[in-house]
Amino acid sequence: LYDHGLCLRDLSIAGPSGTVAAEWQPNGFAWTNNLVLQGFNVQVIYEGRDDGDNRVLQMEMDPANRGEIALDPAPGLRRVVAVVQSMAPSTRMPTQYTMNLKSAE
Repeated sequence: LYDHGLCLRDLSIAGPSGTVAAEWQPNGFAWTNNLVLQGFNVQVIYEGRDDGDNRVLQMEMDPANRGEIALDPAPGLRRVVAVVQSMAPSTRMPTQYTMNLKSAE
């Protein structure tokens, strides 16, 4: 806040004297189009019956955030876990993704 009021794009609130603070400078703030580059990190974890049987595979993502990986479940596998991590700078907003699974048979 500036001590003469607050100025937002196309909106201003006058300060105590009733004047608009035309001299206000952003000092580090920048206007954006409200879009943040969104990326994803996807890993597939094979959980075996023994700790030595665990494996982590990294899914390669293309520039459109799409990836594909063929899973090869081995005997003794307890479960397969997909971990999806949203990666975007300077935001904590939730995001959405879609995951499709299909049998190779």
